[in-house]
Amino acid sequence: MPSVCFGGKKNLKNGDLETYRFKRSRRLLITGRRQGKYSNNLFKLNVDTDMLTYRSTQKDIVFKVQFHKYKDELYARVNEKHNSPDKAVAYELMDYGEYFIVKAIFEKHMN
Repeated sequence: MPSVCFGGKKNLKNGDLETYRFKRSRRLLITGRRQGKYSNNLFKLNVDTDMLTYRSTQKDIVFKVQFHKYKDELYARVNEKHNSPDKAVAYELMDYGEYFIVKAIFEKHMN
């Protein structure tokens, strides 16, 4: 049975705990909800201004995002009415030190 070590097995075995911890904790994945107004409980995407708000326990963090592929489909999902079956959108943030990559994840129906 193959195993996975988030952060890298080599970093863990070689004792490079600083690199291991950075690589392990540089991803944040928040699942979506179709019951939420903005398709997610913690992220709020404003489709008019391309601003994404992360609602943490202390304060709201607002930043500009730019989606390329499937942008129109993503915005259509966010704008769907409450509790629609295809409304849920999950977001993944990946920390690359100087910048973040934001992925919006939703179910796409293929023909």
